[in-house]
Amino acid sequence: NQGETVAFSVTAVDPNSGDNVTLSAAVSPSDVNSTFSPNNPVAGVTSATMNYSFTPDFTQSGVFVVTFTATDGTNNASPVSVTIVVNKLQVDRLFSTSAPGQRPVGGLRGSGGVFFPVNLVTSKTVYGVQFDMSYPQQFIRVDSILPSGRIPDYTVFDNIGQTPGDVRVLTFGLNNEPVGTDTTTAILYVVMSIDSTATPWTTHTIRLANGRESIDPDPNVGSLELVTDTGIVEVDNPGDVNLDKIIDVGDVVNIVAYIIGNFGLTPRQFATADLIVNDSVNVFDLTADINLIFNIPVNPSPAPPAGQATIEMNYANLAPGASDVLTVTSRDIPEEVAGVQLEINYDPSAVELGQPLTTTDDANFILNYRDDGNGRLRMVLYHDKPFKTDELIQRGLADLVDIPITARRELQRGDKTKIRLTQAMLATSQAAAINVSGVDAPLPMSFE
Repeated sequence: NQGETVAFSVTAVDPNSGDNVTLSAAVSPSDVNSTFSPNNPVAGVTSATMNYSFTPDFTQSGVFVVTFTATDGTNNASPVSVTIVVNKLQVDRLFSTSAPGQRPVGGLRGSGGVFFPVNLVTSKTVYGVQFDMSYPQQFIRVDSILPSGRIPDYTVFDNIGQTPGDVRVLTFGLNNEPVGTDTTTAILYVVMSIDSTATPWTTHTIRLANGRESIDPDPNVGSLELVTDTGIVEVDNPGDVNLDKIIDVGDVVNIVAYIIGNFGLTPRQFATADLIVNDSVNVFDLTADINLIFNIPVNPSPAPPAGQATIEMNYANLAPGASDVLTVTSRDIPEEVAGVQLEINYDPSAVELGQPLTTTDDANFILNYRDDGNGRLRMVLYHDKPFKTDELIQRGLADLVDIPITARRELQRGDKTKIRLTQAMLATSQAAAINVSGVDAPLPMSFE
């Protein structure tokens, strides 16, 4: 229907691992309300994934065809088309896109800043809107109501707090401004908080009722009834990064992709991924999420073990064109390590790095990495069973990763103007952070 959102993901996979894949999309007829993320086209190694979203406005109806094409530069896959049929609404409607099958909003229990959209689709010129909203006040609190870009000059009147669980809202422009257009059909955002007693993975209904619209400032023209609908607010569970109401390998893959820079996270996804609560998502959260899969309790603030590990990079002096293996080594490790996160900055005009490899000290670990080609190599190593202590990186001295290195210009060992370690994190099996030394500030990225 007009005003409702259809969203899905498309992935292209090349059977030849390591090939560069480019996935692109085209909409017919051309449509400004279609969005593609992270980009259109989108590129990746071996595979590429594109997220597509379409919210037709009230002027759009009929058939829309989205065609996806993929290539590895040599071979082209057969195009795949998706047909979307948009039904024209016969009545003006007040609803929320935070609904099943669309784009429901939510958050962790005890969190605030949940923006519940109130959407308006109308074929008329509208000068004001009124409606009632009910919500389960034992789990949801309404904090404020904000106008969207469609009504930037409107004033919002409400009776928040007068009757917990019920709010009456009216909004209009003091100078008879009409409701405008924007990139969304939302006219208001109801800012909500979720109570700390709410149960994760539950859904709470938000009801809109008694909707009215003013279609003319003329006092001889009465308001009209709006058809209203319900929406929902979801309560998230820490660790459920992709919000599919299960904590599994998909969430681990999501965290890895975020750490190495392949994908971003929405604020809501970020909050669920930040299991070791410190406003960042890293190898500690990755280890914690794996523990959750195996029903191992997670402490959101684990105490670090006593002692400090020292991280260093070892490689030989290299003449131009010469190669060696750069080994990242850790000394004085005070406790077994279940996860490692590293970042190396380098000058591409002086140094060429190859594919990172695990060592005999972490042979049971999974290694993921991303080299952006502009002097930043990110790596994450983790064990998929942190409780297997004998398979983790052991205490004392350990080689963490081997990386082929070739000098494009003369390179002396320890020359931090050309290559340096800019991030090193070691996680215990309980996702605690081991204190480390040997990390330098990032290189100036003037060669990007």
